[in-house]
Amino acid sequence: MHPLTFTADDGELLHLWRHGESGPAIVLLHGWTASHLEWSPFIHDLASHFRLFRWDARAHGGHPARTSTVATAARMARDLQQMIEAFDLAGACFVGHSMGALTLWQYLRDFGAARIGSLCLIDQSPKLVTDDEWKLGIYGDFDAGRSARFVAELREDFAEGVLRLAAHGLNDAAREGYAADGRGWQRVRDALRALAPDPLIACWQDLVSLDLR
Repeated sequence: MHPLTFTADDGELLHLWRHGESGPAIVLLHGWTASHLEWSPFIHDLASHFRLFRWDARAHGGHPARTSTVATAARMARDLQQMIEAFDLAGACFVGHSMGALTLWQYLRDFGAARIGSLCLIDQSPKLVTDDEWKLGIYGDFDAGRSARFVAELREDFAEGVLRLAAHGLNDAAREGYAADGRGWQRVRDALRALAPDPLIACWQDLVSLDLR
């Protein structure tokens, strides 16, 4: 594993980790509130065949911020473009989970597909907020009112708000796990409490404003 950094054009220092010494490049983009560690279960097997690059997106990973720039999808897409240039990643396979997928859609809109070898988008709608004509957002039932209430929950108790969003969806096992409050949920809660809430809330508010259909 090789820890790397690059400085974005606004002065923010961004962190990434490289694995594997040969083979095609794969760039792994994690979800909201997560970090490069999201991909850890897959690294050992993939690094035998590929060069892997997994970043901590701006405002994620618990790194001290150098700037006050909001981690919007457009800003993260710009960061990705600069990462591609810094590490010669044109033609790579780009894998985005959740927020990572939104970042890739925004990248395509802003920078086109010339540097993209292939895409893999995991578990993400191009529009998070539902309305009368769009039911394919979060859980099929996340309208503007629910979105606003969620932001209020985040401001009151960030970690618990994130956990409740994960628990109170369409997954019965998640709901039961949250109610039981086992060690796994407690570990995630502790990790979320270690993060600075305000930059992540600002990031979320941008994500729910997007319509990338």
